[in-house]
Amino acid sequence: MSISDAERALVVAEQGGRATSFEDAWLRASLVDSRDRLLPLFTEVRRVAGEQPQLAETVLAFADAGLSLAHAADALRVHPNTVAYRLGQWHKLTGTDPRTFDGLLRSVVGITS
Repeated sequence: MSISDAERALVVAEQGGRATSFEDAWLRASLVDSRDRLLPLFTEVRRVAGEQPQLAETVLAFADAGLSLAHAADALRVHPNTVAYRLGQWHKLTGTDPRTFDGLLRSVVGITS
């Protein structure tokens, strides 16, 4: 298992351009073998992320900020209402609500895959 985990972590590291461990990237590393099967689940997320990169950036900032509008706003150097608006737009355009666990997980995986 440890060799398989290391191989998956290597794939993630090569995609992200930096070294990582399985522990640090377990979710993405676990999905490596399922990419082709799962990719259709993220079609809208990936499309909107490509067309509206500021919305994708806001979703990632929101996740990194521990789901705090204020901390995400600080990181993006915008008003918290701007973050709330962008998250609402993301939900409207993707059908995925980043304020829910499932929606945030689907959004982050879709954006970063």
